[in-house]
Amino acid sequence: MAKPVEKKQVLKMLEQMEDEETSKQQALSVAHDENVSAWIEAIAQWLNQALIPSQGIWFSDLSAALGESPMSMSPIKIFLALLLGGYQLQQPGGFYSDILVKAPIDELSQPQKLNP
Repeated sequence: MAKPVEKKQVLKMLEQMEDEETSKQQALSVAHDENVSAWIEAIAQWLNQALIPSQGIWFSDLSAALGESPMSMSPIKIFLALLLGGYQLQQPGGFYSDILVKAPIDELSQPQKLNP
């Protein structure tokens, strides 16, 4: 047998459901409206110019650098491009620690450009 539910609880639940749906729609719109291939290429170019890809870079540093670039990539775009671009992502610390980004494995065997 069902118990009566307070109006406040029902309204709170509906509000949470609306917030979740809005977040989901925003994430999907980013994936559909943008050129993910261009993001992946921008990351590859930046990594080749800035460091040896086998060394890797912290996500927070990459995000700061690409956020100030001409493409002005948001952390969401960067993370999506890293996932879809086959980049190696490692989290050597705990769950809330920064993520180490490395080039895809097939790119590590190619000679890399060093900073002068």
